Amino acid sequence: MRITSELSAQRQKDEETSLLDIDPTLGHNLLLMNRLIGPTPAEVSVYQGYLTDWSNGAAYRDWWVEYPPGLLWLAKTPTLFTQNPELYFATWLIMIVVCAVITHGILGKKAIWITAMALAGGLLTTHRFDIFVVFIVAWALEANRRNHTFVASFLLTLGAFTKVYPAIPLVLLFLFRERKHWLSMTIGTLIVAIPTILWWAPGIKRFVEFHGQKHVQIESAAAPAKHGKVIYEKFSYVFEDTNPDRVSQANYVGFGLLAIALFRIGSRKNYEIASYIGVLTFMLTGNIFSPQYMLWLASFLPWMPGYLGLATIGLTWLTNFYFVNYYDAIIEQLKPETHLVAIRNLLLVLMEGFVTGIAAGSAYRAIQSIHRSRSKA
Repeated sequence: MRITSELSAQRQKDEETSLLDIDPTLGHNLLLMNRLIGPTPAEVSVYQGYLTDWSNGAAYRDWWVEYPPGLLWLAKTPTLFTQNPELYFATWLIMIVVCAVITHGILGKKAIWITAMALAGGLLTTHRFDIFVVFIVAWALEANRRNHTFVASFLLTLGAFTKVYPAIPLVLLFLFRERKHWLSMTIGTLIVAIPTILWWAPGIKRFVEFHGQKHVQIESAAAPAKHGKVIYEKFSYVFEDTNPDRVSQANYVGFGLLAIALFRIGSRKNYEIASYIGVLTFMLTGNIFSPQYMLWLASFLPWMPGYLGLATIGLTWLTNFYFVNYYDAIIEQLKPETHLVAIRNLLLVLMEGFVTGIAAGSAYRAIQSIHRSRSKA
């Protein structure tokens, strides 16, 4: 496995930069988290950059930052409860459990879908930050259901400044809710957005450049047919000298926008499933499709048709399965291991098309209902 060895050495070199010079306590905690929780070296490098810039008072000015600033607070949170590096991982797991309990308290029996998705995610759930954003988005969706639109927009904005993708259900919230709620939603959004943007301002351009200049990652649905050489670049395994097929990306976006529009015509009650298709479209069209992205769909499952929920959970299990067992082989583009990624992506594309059909049926029934009402009048 010569390619894997070279790439692993490159990753190891990223790790060797001392974290202890930044902050002894946080440095020890993050080094321990790398050993126990096992995040990729990419994330350790990102945490290092976050902490360096934060301690120097410059928000990401001199670092290629992969995530918005909310992630920094999640990385730091365990240190608020314990300064013992050996307890960092235990505290991390307790935080996940506490959030899960809160979610069950808020959603009731519906939360079982999120629990099932978290279990299917395996190491993707415990080894990444994404599950916390999943909880935040689920709380926001339930708040919206209860007409607490201020809380919903507040939480979605908080999620967006942690992992970006909640910006999609946030935008759709304004599209699907009545205008009488727009003021409260605007206030909820601005309370989070204004101070965060002011603090983050020096690094926003760098953040956009970081993602805009990435090559196509090995699991991306946007990868071209001829993949080429795999390299380790900007914390991801990508194909060298490749760019995504913009035509296929446009097709995915078209499907997503069409589905959302049709859902909106069908009923405002279709907000959650429209958000699901919006996030799925975002996943399919990006240069990067990291394994943990599958967890993003968990927030919407409590309000989805059961068969779509089960299909999503199954594909999440498949993603964690190949991530844990065959990722080195996928990096080297060996077969049949790479077929698992292709099958996963193909099924996701088919799911998007299927959900678009559901949206069309919903819109058709709504239009027919309007026609019948007019004819009776």
